[in-house]
Amino acid sequence: TCDFGKWGGSCQYNCSTTCYYGNECSSNGGKCGCEQLHGNCYGCAKNYFGDVCNKACNQNCSLSDQCVLSGLACGCDRQLGYCYSCPKTLWGNYCDRSCSIRCINMECDRNSSQCTSGCKKGYYGSDCSSTCSTSCLYGCDQQTAGCFPSYCVNCNGGLPKCDQSNRKCLNGCIDGFYGSSCDKTCSVVTNNTLCTKCQALTSVGITVCTECQPEYYYDGVIANCKLCSTGCKTNNTNIAKCFPNTGNCRFGCSAGWNGPRCDTFTCSLANCESCVANQPTVCERCQTGWYLVSGQCVRCSDNCATLNSCDTTSGTCTGGCKTGWYGNTCKDNCTTNCNQGECDSNGICSSGCNGKRYGQKCDLQCPNCLTTCNRNTGLCDAGCVDGYHGNDCLQSCNSNCLNNKCSQVDSKCSSGCKQGFYGEFCQLPCGSNCDGSSCNPTTGACSGNCLSGKYGDYCDLDCSANCSPRTCLKVGGACTSDCVDGFHGSHCSRTCPSSCSTNQCNKADGTCSGNCPNMKFGTRCELSCSSNCKGTTCDRSSGRCVGGCKAGYYGDSCEKICTGCDNSGCDQTNAVCIGTTIEDDTEVDIAIVIGATIGGAVVLLIIMIIVCCHCLRNKDRHDRKNGSDDVLTPHSDDSLEGIDNQQFASYDEIKKDDWVMRNTLRYDTPKQNGTLKPRGGEADAHTDYYDFPPPPPEETVADINSISFTTEGLPPPPLTVHFSDFDGREGIQVEMLPQYVEYMLHKDNAFESEYDGLPHGLKHQYDVALRPGNKRKNRYKNIYAYDHSRVVLQPEVIDSEDGSSYTTVDNSDYINASYFDGYQDPRAYIACQGPTDEMVDDFWRMVWQLRIQNIVMLTNLIELGQIKCKKYWPDENKTERFGNIYVKFDYQETFADFILTNLIVTKDNARLQVKHLQFTSWPDRDVPKYVTTLVEFHSKVNSLRHEGPLLVHCSAGVGRTGTFIGIDYLMDQADSEGRVNIYKCVEKMRIARPNMVQTPDQYIFLHQALAEALLTSESPVDEDEFENYYNQMQIKDPRSGLTRLQNEFEEVKTQRVKRSHEAAKADENKHRNRHTNILASDECRVFLWSKIKGCTDYINAIYLPSFRNKYCFIATEMPQCSTIVDFCRMIFQEEVRTIVMLDNDTSGITVNEHYWPESNQTMEMGPFSINVTEVKEHNDYTLRSLNFKFAVDDQKGTYK
Repeated sequence: TCDFGKWGGSCQYNCSTTCYYGNECSSNGGKCGCEQLHGNCYGCAKNYFGDVCNKACNQNCSLSDQCVLSGLACGCDRQLGYCYSCPKTLWGNYCDRSCSIRCINMECDRNSSQCTSGCKKGYYGSDCSSTCSTSCLYGCDQQTAGCFPSYCVNCNGGLPKCDQSNRKCLNGCIDGFYGSSCDKTCSVVTNNTLCTKCQALTSVGITVCTECQPEYYYDGVIANCKLCSTGCKTNNTNIAKCFPNTGNCRFGCSAGWNGPRCDTFTCSLANCESCVANQPTVCERCQTGWYLVSGQCVRCSDNCATLNSCDTTSGTCTGGCKTGWYGNTCKDNCTTNCNQGECDSNGICSSGCNGKRYGQKCDLQCPNCLTTCNRNTGLCDAGCVDGYHGNDCLQSCNSNCLNNKCSQVDSKCSSGCKQGFYGEFCQLPCGSNCDGSSCNPTTGACSGNCLSGKYGDYCDLDCSANCSPRTCLKVGGACTSDCVDGFHGSHCSRTCPSSCSTNQCNKADGTCSGNCPNMKFGTRCELSCSSNCKGTTCDRSSGRCVGGCKAGYYGDSCEKICTGCDNSGCDQTNAVCIGTTIEDDTEVDIAIVIGATIGGAVVLLIIMIIVCCHCLRNKDRHDRKNGSDDVLTPHSDDSLEGIDNQQFASYDEIKKDDWVMRNTLRYDTPKQNGTLKPRGGEADAHTDYYDFPPPPPEETVADINSISFTTEGLPPPPLTVHFSDFDGREGIQVEMLPQYVEYMLHKDNAFESEYDGLPHGLKHQYDVALRPGNKRKNRYKNIYAYDHSRVVLQPEVIDSEDGSSYTTVDNSDYINASYFDGYQDPRAYIACQGPTDEMVDDFWRMVWQLRIQNIVMLTNLIELGQIKCKKYWPDENKTERFGNIYVKFDYQETFADFILTNLIVTKDNARLQVKHLQFTSWPDRDVPKYVTTLVEFHSKVNSLRHEGPLLVHCSAGVGRTGTFIGIDYLMDQADSEGRVNIYKCVEKMRIARPNMVQTPDQYIFLHQALAEALLTSESPVDEDEFENYYNQMQIKDPRSGLTRLQNEFEEVKTQRVKRSHEAAKADENKHRNRHTNILASDECRVFLWSKIKGCTDYINAIYLPSFRNKYCFIATEMPQCSTIVDFCRMIFQEEVRTIVMLDNDTSGITVNEHYWPESNQTMEMGPFSINVTEVKEHNDYTLRSLNFKFAVDDQKGTYK
């Protein structure tokens, strides 16, 4: 048997010191220590476990209130080390896991982690990990997630322990609350803000505090909460360092502190004579040989000349330093840098420096020197090593220098550049489109060819998309091959004539390839064959009728009338009658001839008098209608739709010898080729009238519908200002801009050539955009935010679970958005790509960070089936969350071409109002159909005052965005300087962001829109000021004799919009137009989709917008007898409920063309029937109620 505390065969081993040796030994035979054979302990000391008790329990096992206060249930299980009990805020077998911060007081069950005191408001679940519904205003039940009513919120046990009928808690209250409904807080009733638990003493009628907030304890003597002593130790957990009821320190005392509460101390610092009052770890005065540094005692330097001799406050050696050392505390060594290790008391080397060092103390390294450097200046004595330049050799050569060599004087690369770079310093990359990445080392122009599809000295210009294949000459960009169908010219930029039947034409001159369409001839198939040709074709070159003439005509073009022949006609070539010749061989008495002649003359005179009277009557009626004595002036068939057509009531009203044409462009040349001459005295100040030769005799009896009034083919007179030697890239006066735009549009490829001179593609650094975390934030691969102009977001941070710390999200400062300077206004705009799923949160972070008040959106969400932008604002009456920012829908206003939405943006109880303006009529990579729509939208944007930058985006944030920003910038420039420089504006924008104003069409549109905006720049008139405004507009201009209103209307008439009328001019539709000069354009006509036998999809009707509705009105002509069915089709298709008729139905050419019957009768028009159900006569108008019916009869085939 071994002695106590020994084990082993010879009792040679000591039992573990952590075996239990207390007064009460293990129940195993009443023994202490360890068993003799293996040394296993009979029992373990507190806080140890294992066979030999050599494993320490987790320190948290002994931190529970029960353990510390009672001394029971401490330590851990002997075999597995599981804690017997845990502090209230920890759980797990080893008490090593923290309870959820969402638990009340962070207290949970040690086995399941279930929150024992309930969840904080807004959470539910056993561990309070789930979030209550946003509809729960007072939180929700921990178990059921049911919303709390305004009462019972603080019941212990949640809703199941709430008597809802009496509004009482059945199981008491959670910590911090009391009362029958648990609606009173302990802090209020005890008048102690630190009180978290309380108890009502019913015997004395008071409520006392029983527990305080963590780090406080309740002192019953003073009846208040006191802070735990600063002398208490902590264990870096969320466990309070003192007990809530006694204030005794849970983890013991810090050094120097004593007592249960660690509130007394003694100075125990080594080498310290005395400590600072109440701070046992801060020395106030040190012993001899030591000095004070930040409250601690530090030994005097061993390098002091006299041992342990230094100032006790500063540590300065009082007897100086030993040789080779210097400084107040003699800790600085001069033996390494100083020659022979000699220096004075200040460290200045006495005999120079060692090696490549300089400075008084020789403590500076000669930088990149081949040998030594000057002791005082550090300048290299013999130049720099390769890779550096400058007198001090501190500047690095550009890494693109060949062999890393550059001039020491000016840093220019002395051995040339590495491949792919150019410039004196090799800092510029060769263009990415240079074949082989090789370029001129001086200019950067590509040395060899361009990659396919590119041209120009720098290969930065795109070959025309109309080249087939898309290749072109490096110089000039002319296509090296054919053009795609429909285009011709050296650059394939000109469209083939629309009259070419195959849509193909010669590349060189644009002449049509193949045959012409029926009844057309000429090199461009632009001329019409004679209508007297037999068949449908004529000679391509001469127009000669190859199939002969119709009966009664002869000549190459069948333009001559056969005479003296019967119905068989005559020979096309010699006019010899084919059939019987009608001869008059009767001798005529001369008297009869004279009598017939005189009689015929009398009859003719009577007819002329009748016609003149009829014309005068119609003219008087017309004058009464229009209040004007103007001669009627038919417009060309290119005139704008929607003009009033009553002035063309009948052909009789047009005086045959007064054929005139209005010239809508104002020129100052009175005569062109001797064919036009001013009508003296009849033209107003803004309109010139010109006489045309009278029509041929055969046209004088033609139907008006067969006559086409047109200016096509007439060369325009020269403009007042000559622009042939003018360079618009140098800027232009505002008043000259409209004429300049008109000149450039008529000059072949003028705008396109100017556009090609702009910098294209990515020209500056965009490293941040290509970082791995940022690539996915870019919508398009070739549109990035440059590093120098990008919007830098404040980095996004994520708080830790307990809120005590945070981490920064990598690459969270990037968004594909760029700053632009306004006119004399730095960073006035931000151009941004349309938000995507990956960066929509960043978009709203930018809005919030920069306090943006207006957002201009120039794209639709989906265009041509492709997603162009994510919807980043909420639907009506909704709120959406983007990260930690909430966006609420406030109200919305809808206009014809844009939508204004007011949004309320909130974050952390702060608020921002944002106006969102979406323009809905701009196609991607194209331009709006009408200039005026964008000008009106721009005016609306400008009317909304805002601070900070204006945020503009489309899809990529370059094309439409650049055009809009350009208009706004140039309007400000025009106001300030009276001139604009559009080219320089776009060039400047492209320095900040690539490809701003993305296409030549957008570049042209920018000119047109700016000219329109400057012309119509007058602000809208307020309702209450309109009467005064109207009176001002009635004032006459003494120079022109016209009122301001008339002058403004004359300006409006000069505006031209190019439209096509293919449907209106089709043979099957010509008769559906009452007048050949008032046609429905293809761009805005009403398309009839119903199928009716004998009908087409055409009707002479167009859509017109109101202020807020793009398709509010339909403007159409008075239905003809032949078009009433089409009129009815339109009524049904468009669900028309109101018809406003402005014709006088009792006179004129429409007198017999009513589309309604008499009262109580029915009119049948094809499958439609119309009857009048009610008629009301008023002073100025008649109100009829019409009933339209549509009868489908498959047997008759009237409806398909």
